[in-house]
Amino acid sequence: MDTIRKVTKSQECFAQIEGKKICAAVGDEFYCSGLHSICPFYKTKEQQALSKKRAFERIASLSPEEQSAISEKYYRSTMPWHSVTNNNDK
Repeated sequence: MDTIRKVTKSQECFAQIEGKKICAAVGDEFYCSGLHSICPFYKTKEQQALSKKRAFERIASLSPEEQSAISEKYYRSTMPWHSVTNNNDK
């Protein structure tokens, strides 16, 4: 871990907070600064967007009752997957 190469914009982790260096890469392995261990949650912003889209598509395929339960428990009774999945139909 002596040399840390700069992470390019396409390699930045989706969880990196703008203006703060949170994640760094050593070789081909990504490390969270302060933790110095390989981050099992590393995703690019593009990978995270695709993951979120797929999750919302899966939730949208559930029954209205199941969607309602999920929205109440995790999304303060909103259903953000409707706007994401409806925009893809156009």
